Amino acid sequence: MMPLFHHGSCVEFMRVVSLVWPIIALDGLMERLHLSGFMPYDITDVGLSLACLDESHMDAEFHIREMQSADIPIVLHHRRSMFADMGDVIYSGDEATNVFDKWVTIQVAQGRYRGWFVETVENNVVAGGGIWLMEAVPLSMSDPPYRAHVMNIYTEPAYRRRGLARRIMRVIIEWCGGQGIKTITLNASDEGRSLYGSLGFLATNEMWLILP
Repeated sequence: MMPLFHHGSCVEFMRVVSLVWPIIALDGLMERLHLSGFMPYDITDVGLSLACLDESHMDAEFHIREMQSADIPIVLHHRRSMFADMGDVIYSGDEATNVFDKWVTIQVAQGRYRGWFVETVENNVVAGGGIWLMEAVPLSMSDPPYRAHVMNIYTEPAYRRRGLARRIMRVIIEWCGGQGIKTITLNASDEGRSLYGSLGFLATNEMWLILP
């Protein structure tokens, strides 16, 4: 089922759909999907494998690197541009950007925000994305008490339709799997929904109420 949103000011939240990607493990697969409220599906339908996540499959024109604290201005640029493309004058404005700057600086210092960039051979950043490690109730005592929320996926206009956002998402999924994180969530714009669906993200029955 599609989630319902209630929001009085930000048009972006009226257009997004909340999606979630369970990291698949063969051991206890059906139980995890059942406990998470998902219908089971075959991982082969998604076409994800370590081979497709291997950065060596990228062509020589681009490479991916992890963000550093000095890269926060790039993250701010991506976030602001992403919301501007959506027509959201609130979240792309100065006040929201300044608030996010202070917040993400703390999250990066605590290791709770991780990001990756696609760069050209000249080391120019042309795309990027990140995750916020949010506290969550684990499914078992062996699971980490976090879920990863994808944020700030953005590609510069001149480099769109070249699969760069997909490459960032694959790196995110691989990293989360390596950390034992079982659930990845995101808010998808109309333009990004097909990409996330092709990677195995599923719509949830989440409901939101934003109080004034």
